[in-house]
Order: sequence, then structure tokens, then C-alpha cells
Amino acid sequence: MATPVAHAQELVAGIAHAALEVLDTAHLAAEDPRALWTVLQARLNGAHAEDAQRVPPLD
Repeated sequence: MATPVAHAQELVAGIAHAALEVLDTAHLAAEDPRALWTVLQARLNGAHAEDAQRVPPLD
């Protein structure tokens, strides 16, 4: 069983990995911040669909 610290580290690592994957879409932040969030959200939700926590909507 993972400790809370280990779980937090895994979550942060997943977020960092997803953020690096969408750097090529960073121009979306200037054009439409919601579009960038949507891409990041989809990557995070799809990365570990079975055991990852879902990313809440921005609203």
C-alpha cells in the first residue's frame, strides 16, 4: 500500500509528465487558455485511466 507521500509524488510526477507532453501546444495558452487546459486534462485522464484520479473540470 502506498503512503500518502508516495501517492503525492506519483501524482506530481504524472502532472509534470503530462505538462511536458503538451509543451508543443503551449501556444494554445495565448490563443485560448481553456484549450490548453482541455489538452492537459485529456492527457492526465488518459495516462492512467484505470488507477489515476480524474482531473476536475476548470469551471
